[in-house]
Amino acid sequence: MTRSFVRSTVAALGLGCLIGFLGGDARADAVAMPPAVTCCKIPNQPFGMATFDITVCNITQFPAAYTYQVTSPAPGVFVEPNFAVTTPVIQPGKCMTFQISVFCPQPGPLDPLSVPLVATVQNLSSQLIVQAQGNATFVNQVKAKPAGDGFELIVDPVAGPFVIPVPTPVTFLNDTLSPIGLDLTFDGLGVIAPPPPISIAVPPGGSSIELIPQAVLPEGAAPSAGAGATEGPIPVPAPLPPDFGYLVIKWDGDGDGIPEPHASVRYRLLPVPPPTCPTDLNGDGITNGADITQILNAFGQICP
Repeated sequence: MTRSFVRSTVAALGLGCLIGFLGGDARADAVAMPPAVTCCKIPNQPFGMATFDITVCNITQFPAAYTYQVTSPAPGVFVEPNFAVTTPVIQPGKCMTFQISVFCPQPGPLDPLSVPLVATVQNLSSQLIVQAQGNATFVNQVKAKPAGDGFELIVDPVAGPFVIPVPTPVTFLNDTLSPIGLDLTFDGLGVIAPPPPISIAVPPGGSSIELIPQAVLPEGAAPSAGAGATEGPIPVPAPLPPDFGYLVIKWDGDGDGIPEPHASVRYRLLPVPPPTCPTDLNGDGITNGADITQILNAFGQICP
């Protein structure tokens, strides 16, 4: 039987969301950042601000420290912190998350609403560099605010194939005094299949809708173990890279006919945790005669 459930992760972030598993040589390290965040206008200031997280994962066999920074080739974009080192070191198979703030200048009439962002992470032991890319979109009328910062899906990849609908509440905030119509389109990245395009009307103040993307995992689709580092007297298997998926919410905010990415939601697949009691074979929380019966019933069977 397929064992799976969805657990919403709650952490305080700004209007954006978290996510983007892109780029780099995933054999050793991984970095995740949002493919789309909202730069919200700060009252009485000529710029907006987006706050989001990046996630750095160590999928080598050895503990490692990393440097990380987020930059933008667009003029006038300021990032805080602009350079930092992970503290403490990240253990093999583990990830750490770091908060980033981006300040975006208010675009002029001919300037694009979105500016590119690049997260760069370097392993201080191997000197390997990996990158992720995203966008910050300046908005001062309608903002998309997904519930929470993302979702974790605990799944058993061996029990696939399966498709999990993931209800995702999103609030659209309208800062004007008139309803605004939006034609929403969606991109699905990684393990996420997006819902079809929809049209909504956002009244003054705002409204909420529920999007239902799908997490898709074929049978046996657990990610392959990377090669990782090879030094050391006793090589051990490298941890598996993290499985991220993302839903990108887009609409045409400047009237040029091209939808811009305005926000994104992270989804992360996590394996079913091992039983807390290995001798509890039938999973009823008790080690008793029923577990012994299960062994006896299987005694003598030839395993493939």
